[in-house]
Amino acid sequence: MLNKKETKRLLKEFAWSCYEFWANELNTDDDKEVWPKVIRDLECTNHNPFSPQGEELDKDAKAEFIKQLKLDLDI
Repeated sequence: MLNKKETKRLLKEFAWSCYEFWANELNTDDDKEVWPKVIRDLECTNHNPFSPQGEELDKDAKAEFIKQLKLDLDI
């Protein structure tokens, strides 16, 4: 299992990758359309999305990251 710091770092990187994907896929820069899809992707991610071995993410760090992101975005 990855530690909290590494989990949050990976989730931050993955969130921006997802944001770019969804913004392009939906052909929009409207945060209200894009961020909910990003959050859904983050909630479904339990392993390192950048590694074929997919080490397990720290569940507490993942929950904290998503909670803080929702607060920051007022979602």
